Amino acid sequence: MVVDRALFSGGDHTVTYSGGDHTVTYSGGDHTVTYSGSDHAVTYSGSDHTVTYSGSDHTVTYSGGDHTVTYSGSDHTVTYSGGDHTVTNSGSDHTVTFSGSDHTVTYSGSDHTVTYSGGDHTVTYSGGDHTVTYSGSDHTVTYSGGDHTVTYSGSDHTVTYSGSDHTVTYSGSDHTVTYSGSDHTVTYSGSDHTVTYSGGDHTVTYSGGDHTVTYSGGDHTVTYSGSDHTVTYSGSDHTVTYSVLYRRCLCRLF
Repeated sequence: MVVDRALFSGGDHTVTYSGGDHTVTYSGGDHTVTYSGSDHAVTYSGSDHTVTYSGSDHTVTYSGGDHTVTYSGSDHTVTYSGGDHTVTNSGSDHTVTFSGSDHTVTYSGSDHTVTYSGGDHTVTYSGGDHTVTYSGSDHTVTYSGGDHTVTYSGSDHTVTYSGSDHTVTYSGSDHTVTYSGSDHTVTYSGSDHTVTYSGGDHTVTYSGGDHTVTYSGGDHTVTYSGSDHTVTYSGSDHTVTYSVLYRRCLCRLF
């Protein structure tokens, strides 16, 4: 079915689009939709949508809850509000905004610009060139690949980084973070951070208190301010500056 302009209200729609240039509005619930082709402008309100996109150049807005969405291709601009979204993005050049909570998201490919607000997000990134901003709390995130620019605010983040070239800023508290690979530039503010670094070439600044940190590998440049740091270094070529009231340090510099 090829549709140029469509308006759906009510529930229980099963729709397939092929070709290009669709302008569609959905309200109500229980939609199962498949898009192929390009140039779709779509707005969803209500709940219980299962949607698959292939092709490129989609502009989509979701409100309500309980959306299960898969994107492939490139050039997607998407806004999510409400809760309970399960999303898989593959391809490149996605601009996505999430508000609300309970999002489970997987990104593969490159060149994603993503903003999360609210809480309870479970996110996996693979590929490279992601620009991400998190606000709120309770984020569980895994990054693989390279070239991530990330800002965290709020609390209760569990994050794993692999690959290289990450630029990350943390504010708030209760972060559990693991880094592997190289070339990370990281700033922490707040308290209660548990961090493990492996690989080389990390530039890190800590402010606040109660940090537990382990470094392995080489070429770390680190500045600590605040108090209550527990730090272990292994590897070589560390440049460290402490400005603290209370300091617990186990330093092995090879």
